[in-house]
Amino acid sequence: MRKFNSFLVINPFGIGDVVFSTPLLRNLKKTYPEADIFFLANRRVYPLIENHPFIKKAFVYERDEFEKAKKQSKLMWLKKFFAFIAEIRKEKIEVCID
Repeated sequence: MRKFNSFLVINPFGIGDVVFSTPLLRNLKKTYPEADIFFLANRRVYPLIENHPFIKKAFVYERDEFEKAKKQSKLMWLKKFFAFIAEIRKEKIEVCID
């Protein structure tokens, strides 16, 4: 089996979806104990995952904030979008699970 050092679990939806992701986090950590696990979620569910023992870092994606920036200016939206992507890319994540 190939060894991976980092995973990003993408789940920008509601609380129920995050709860259903919990077994995935446990299985990833069991299979790849040394790997870092990152999580992308919306602001409402952040309190559920911010101190999760298997998650190294959580990224908060708030669609409304991106939509608001887009209405103000497409340039502002692009800046916000690329800053968000840069924050994620900085972690050099190997595998994304959506």
